[in-house]
Amino acid sequence: MEGTKAIALAAALAVREKLDMEIFDQQDFIRIIQNELSDSDMKSKLNKCLYLDGNPSKELLVKTLGNGTGMTAQDTVPLVIWMLSRYRYDLEECLWNTVSILGDRDTTCAMAGGVSILCCKENTIPGWASTIENWKKSRFYEH
Repeated sequence: MEGTKAIALAAALAVREKLDMEIFDQQDFIRIIQNELSDSDMKSKLNKCLYLDGNPSKELLVKTLGNGTGMTAQDTVPLVIWMLSRYRYDLEECLWNTVSILGDRDTTCAMAGGVSILCCKENTIPGWASTIENWKKSRFYEH
């Protein structure tokens, strides 16, 4: 539950930024999310995010935050929140940095991309996105 709550809170903060209501620095983004969580492993792992300043190695990120190979929210969400705290305004950068950590890439990138798209600068959306099938015209879409 706390992992779902953390991603929902990240999305809410991203929307507030897109609407120019507030801008959050890296630490505040993490701290606000962390403060809304119940005492849990998730909250503890998000606390570790606060101490990963600078340019930590991929190995340190995986060791400290996970990368999804553990198949739990505690092993994916902290990494995603950390990536979003740094790269959320640039969708492509957010996705490339997230996928570079390996592990459960489809899950971590789905979460990171789903939140980043809410507040990213439009010029950071890759060009290929404009060639994706219009889902409303898909034969799988029911009216």
